Amino acid sequence: QENAIEISHKGKLYYLSCIPRANNDETLCIGATFARSLNIQEGDEVLVSSVKNVPSLSSIKIAPRTTNDRELLELQMERVQSNLLSQVRIVAKGQPIVAWISKFSSVTFIVEDSEPKFAYGSLQQFTEVHVLDAIPNATIKNTEEVAHKIGSNPLAKIIPYFYKGKDHHDTRDNAANYALLQSFRKKIAPRAFRVYSLPEFRSFDHSNAYDMILRCPSNVLIPRSHLPKNVKPTNGIIMCKIRKVLEDRQQVTNNVTNFLKDGGPSLFPKSPQELVARIYVLEDVLEKCSASLDRKYFDLNSIHFCAYLSESSRITLKLKVGSRVMVQMIEEADRPGDLQPSSVDIFPSNQSVTAEVFENYVKFHSRHEALLFNSCSTILLDDGRRCIVRMSPENCNYVTLDEKNMKKLVVHVRSMLSSNDAEISENCTEERLNLKKISTRFIKGILEDCEIALDLSLRLRRSMDFRYDQENILICGDLGSGKTTICKMLIERYRDAPCFAHTHMIDCRSLKGKKVETLQKIIVSAMNECVYYQPSILFLDDLESITNASLNDEENTIDATNASRITDMLFNIVTQYQESHYISIVATCISVSRIGSKLRPARGVQFFRTVLQIPNLEKVQSIELISKR
Repeated sequence: QENAIEISHKGKLYYLSCIPRANNDETLCIGATFARSLNIQEGDEVLVSSVKNVPSLSSIKIAPRTTNDRELLELQMERVQSNLLSQVRIVAKGQPIVAWISKFSSVTFIVEDSEPKFAYGSLQQFTEVHVLDAIPNATIKNTEEVAHKIGSNPLAKIIPYFYKGKDHHDTRDNAANYALLQSFRKKIAPRAFRVYSLPEFRSFDHSNAYDMILRCPSNVLIPRSHLPKNVKPTNGIIMCKIRKVLEDRQQVTNNVTNFLKDGGPSLFPKSPQELVARIYVLEDVLEKCSASLDRKYFDLNSIHFCAYLSESSRITLKLKVGSRVMVQMIEEADRPGDLQPSSVDIFPSNQSVTAEVFENYVKFHSRHEALLFNSCSTILLDDGRRCIVRMSPENCNYVTLDEKNMKKLVVHVRSMLSSNDAEISENCTEERLNLKKISTRFIKGILEDCEIALDLSLRLRRSMDFRYDQENILICGDLGSGKTTICKMLIERYRDAPCFAHTHMIDCRSLKGKKVETLQKIIVSAMNECVYYQPSILFLDDLESITNASLNDEENTIDATNASRITDMLFNIVTQYQESHYISIVATCISVSRIGSKLRPARGVQFFRTVLQIPNLEKVQSIELISKR
């Protein structure tokens, strides 16, 4: 006869099989997993009574307690069937039972029904066990147990939806998860953009609202084709957050020493990591702004996502032209209420920036629309002076100011910025090349061929992407023929509007004699920089200095071996990067025969598909060229 007991715990009755033992400490030992399924904690008081004449059951219906139990059951069905009757003897309707799969794994069931319909009974050798689907709302408890693991990541809530694809018992739970999934589909994912600079536009018309859009500090202009399709303006305004995509530390040039500065507390406000801005459709602004604006400055047909930012925003986020930013749309539900600052602190670049100067700036630029300011951001004033604006209280991250609410603010002029802080845009500018006096009469054809190849390779001035492998250009010419000058002209043409391509020049002559390991670090660092700022052009001037081909094919000197290894390294690295990035190489050399053989194969795929030869000028042509300077 089976030993059975009835346990009363907090008003509930449970029926268990037991093994009696001789003790006088009035304790009841229950397996930890089984006790947790009954909500019995260690130390709880229970009333125990013996049960006699337990009826036998011909069949029972059980259901896995959770979907996790259901998955374990599907994986270990045979083991559960063979061990269940030997592990469980007494069952009761609505009461959990635990079936062990291994030493550390178990499945918990709930008894849904039994035949005959007794409140409790014993399992016999021929008792039939029918397994149902997981019980309704079984996942609620599981969700509570793992809620602390999910944290603030709402995407984790979707994961159970995919695991419950086979369970259609709880339509409400499935519908809730489906609605959550649809809410994520409606959200606009952040998108990476290249940063382009807005033109200075000195001849603006202050009575034209669209002219003033180009001069406001927190406005962003994006071509219509680059905006997310489902973006919808609220009250005619599209709001977004802009955050810089950090570049690899290896890309920082050696002469930058900002990392040596003391990172201690500063009297000046720290620049924010992200800015709130207004987005305007570039085509709409260009259509209605003054005719004096140069429309050719803007690229409306680029396949590269671009965003035109003001100089103030670029200085605040320390953005060079071509830097990457993440643009996250701010939906109306996510916008905080209008916060109005109690005061404004300005940190001027020089003593001439006063509270009156700042107030006049706000009044002038907010004639058509209130100005958007981010706290602790840098503002470039109309005359080239700048200041940092900080709002009070601290939780006022951004505000809109106009002439009306400026009257309610108190403007404090704080400490003047140091020389280092005043020159924030130092790294945002490029060295200007003075090439206006150089005649292009005899190299015009070479420049045009280079532009055609680079435009195709980097997909510049093209509204559609098409399959075209990245192309490399080799320019050959004698010493003093103008190879380096052509490279500088290409740099000037491509790094400015409308292309804003990134350019990087490596003087290979200065690297002559370096080991392949040293050159590999330099090339990889340059290529990583080109990847971040792509589309990019890497110039290798005097390429034969590092890949000089030996005149004697049988020569096996240390220098010849090193040059051969450098050639292989350069070919492999550039080819690998160009498979997935918009990077082109422009190299110069005296003659094609002077560079490594792998870069000039006799047959097959050519590393340099465009090879251009600078013509040697005759004496009369040289005199004519010099006389025109």
